[in-house]
Amino acid sequence: MVSFGPSWVMAQEERVIDKVVAVIGEQIIMLSDIERQKFQLERESAEPMPANIYCEIFEELLFQGLLLHQAEVDTIEINESQVTAELDRRLRYFIGLFNGDEKKLEAEYGKSISEIKDEFYEQIEDQLKSQQMQGQITADVNLTPKETRDFFKKQPTDSLPLIDAKVELAHLVRYAEIGEKQKKEMFDKMVKWRQEIIEKQVSFATKAIFESEDPGSASKGGDLGWVSRGTFVPEFEALAFSLTIGQISDPFESQFGMHMLEVLERRGDQVHCRHILRKFKVGTEELIKIRMKTDSIYSIIQSDSLGFTDAVIRFSEDKDTKNSEGVVYNPQTGERKWGMDEIDPYTFAGIENLKEGEISSPSLYEDAASGKQAYRLIKLLSRIEPHKANLKQDYQLIQMMAKREKEDAAIDAWVKAKIAASFIRIDEEFQSCNFRFVWFNRAD
Repeated sequence: MVSFGPSWVMAQEERVIDKVVAVIGEQIIMLSDIERQKFQLERESAEPMPANIYCEIFEELLFQGLLLHQAEVDTIEINESQVTAELDRRLRYFIGLFNGDEKKLEAEYGKSISEIKDEFYEQIEDQLKSQQMQGQITADVNLTPKETRDFFKKQPTDSLPLIDAKVELAHLVRYAEIGEKQKKEMFDKMVKWRQEIIEKQVSFATKAIFESEDPGSASKGGDLGWVSRGTFVPEFEALAFSLTIGQISDPFESQFGMHMLEVLERRGDQVHCRHILRKFKVGTEELIKIRMKTDSIYSIIQSDSLGFTDAVIRFSEDKDTKNSEGVVYNPQTGERKWGMDEIDPYTFAGIENLKEGEISSPSLYEDAASGKQAYRLIKLLSRIEPHKANLKQDYQLIQMMAKREKEDAAIDAWVKAKIAASFIRIDEEFQSCNFRFVWFNRAD
């Protein structure tokens, strides 16, 4: 049984007494809301919960309730498509925690996906309203350069974050071509596998376990679980949503290699299928050819006959960086800077001995998304050694910290003003909590 505070449990009957613990305008907070949040935190954290966890969660719920109360007063509306999109996004995340098995998620909740959606629809709608309300509170918060400098000056040196080594880089990529002979050999092999499966000489799952090169699904017999429309690459999705249930596709090509898939179930915009993937292996001859082409480009740049940026525009085959002068952006942050622990081994080896402004000789490269092999040139645009945050090297970070502090102050002022103007009642069992804000009149 989920653990509650001693005064909130009927030990004899082993069931929780649920009750209203706060009212904010027309918004109510139930004891079960707090326990649900605590249970979720316990599942997501390996650390023990702090002694005052109930009070911390309760105050956060009070804050969210105040936001929602004001959103209702201001008649903030969230359209159905926004709520549905957020519901689908969260469901994909939670299904992923169960290795893509939708039925395991349903078993965990004891409800179908449609029932889960119905249960959480209003909760997600309220959260989106609260987020929009909070965005309105901080919408007018702006920061001048002077405020950024003043914020930095008042920070104790030992409180400034330590910035790890970071690099900025650009690259020019030439992909190795897959020979038509190799593609045909792969296709013919998979046609033979398909026939063996159809004739029941072997099951699809068994063939996937032994032959598929998709690390995420091979050990599960190629099973991809329930996946929503828009997840797969176009070639895969077209077949996943057009084949009849139980039908096994002919082999087909995508950027990842050669596939064969079987549709197991389908409902609405979700499909449950399994596949076998064989990645294309670039032959030695093709690698030598692309190495020689890349080496020729390198020689032209080194002879000053062509600048690196112009070479990228003319010769690079990486669509994601070709139009940004070859600059490789960090997908986690959206910034140009990469921490040394964030770059892949191919890149690390290519820039390890470079100085700023230097260009590496051609090095072997494998695209993380598609698995395509290539040769590339890497230009080290900048290298920042580990250091304490400072205005010269980390202005954007410090500006963000300063703005966050100003936004927090705006929210604090708003909360205090709205508490004074709102009807709020808190259960006496929570009035001993050491809150950040005065949510009730202690003289009452």
